[in-house]
Amino acid sequence: MTASRIGLSLVLITAIAGFAAIGEAKPKSAQKAGVSMPAADIIAGRQAGMLMSASSIGAMKAAVDRGDDPKSLTFAATGLAAWAKATAGQFPKGSEGGEAKATIWSDAAGFKAASDQYAADTAALVEAAKSGDKTKFIESWGKVRGNCAACHGKYKAE
Repeated sequence: MTASRIGLSLVLITAIAGFAAIGEAKPKSAQKAGVSMPAADIIAGRQAGMLMSASSIGAMKAAVDRGDDPKSLTFAATGLAAWAKATAGQFPKGSEGGEAKATIWSDAAGFKAASDQYAADTAALVEAAKSGDKTKFIESWGKVRGNCAACHGKYKAE
């Protein structure tokens, strides 16, 4: 993957996370204004975010495998952490479908706990990137990657 593709993927992740955070910041005012979004749009948005998340995780691993300084991955890790914080909010009731299992809604507490762990581990990934410690970064990256696999195993349809 070229540096420009990595950069574009990371910009898109950050933008989606930012839009998710904006939407999360004023839900009551948006509801009062009668604004709603079709479930298909919510599903498309979260699927795009998940694809960009996977792309970012893969790009970070490739960069470390090449010997890149983990500090150069701080922006990518920060974008991923922003997405992780927004992830649980991407599955409101009424947006069932896509690749999401119904378990997300029937086990809302478990899904929230998995999402919170993902957010905590991506926050640690940001700190590892900032430190420049390659071993710490790889360890943190492994935890984040493990979050993805565990959550997908339980909450994503094959």
